[in-house]
Amino acid sequence: KAGISKTFTTSNELIPGQAIMMNLVDGPFKTLRGGWIFTALDEQACKVELKLEFEFSSKMIEMAFGKIFNELTSNMVNAFTKRAKQVYECYEY
Repeated sequence: KAGISKTFTTSNELIPGQAIMMNLVDGPFKTLRGGWIFTALDEQACKVELKLEFEFSSKMIEMAFGKIFNELTSNMVNAFTKRAKQVYECYEY
């Protein structure tokens, strides 16, 4: 927010009907892995979770970006939910 920025790149793998997994390719992390997990609840519903494990490459980067990254993940979940509502609102179950 204070004029500094970082980017990161992940490799993503779709496991149809189960998950979208991601692993760090490049960025300010020592480790970053996880993904979107889809758990069937019944024929017409599923639970969606974003699970991430991460460690920044240094304490200084963690201090600068830790809170921002947590906000980013929250924004990702909100964006996913909003898009799912747009896509599936026309379906009646």
